[in-house]
Amino acid sequence: MRFGRELARTRKRAGITQEKLGGILGASTSHMSNLERGHRSPALTLLSPLDEALGTGTRFQDLWDDLTGTGRPAWLDEIANAIQGASAVYEYQVLAFPAHFQTEAYSRALIRYGAPWLSSGEVESRVTERVARAERMAEAETPKSSSQKSSLCLARCL
Repeated sequence: MRFGRELARTRKRAGITQEKLGGILGASTSHMSNLERGHRSPALTLLSPLDEALGTGTRFQDLWDDLTGTGRPAWLDEIANAIQGASAVYEYQVLAFPAHFQTEAYSRALIRYGAPWLSSGEVESRVTERVARAERMAEAETPKSSSQKSSLCLARCL
């Protein structure tokens, strides 16, 4: 979607319609619309002609490389831009309060906001695992007896 947003922004700034750009590139207006809405990925052979048509040097080739993992990850640029325009920046630490001392509600909030891509079912599953692990740790006579049981989910749990 980022590629499409950038394409639409650059095309509009250049004063070119989707229909005209599609004609230059040999693509339909609907194909250009699908690219801009993020419903289609550009063919690699389209990137150079796209840069040429919009006079952007290698901007769209570079952006595609970033987005597909062949260059600097695009999310780094998005974070840098967000920080630059922010009035405040808060740092998030998953273990701000150790997991074995967290309440269920606190764990849920940390997981939900710390990993917003997780579905509500995955969040609940991780909360349940964390609460169960905390209970095992609280009941354990030694740290080893609880850590043996919980080490399997350590890599999965936030």
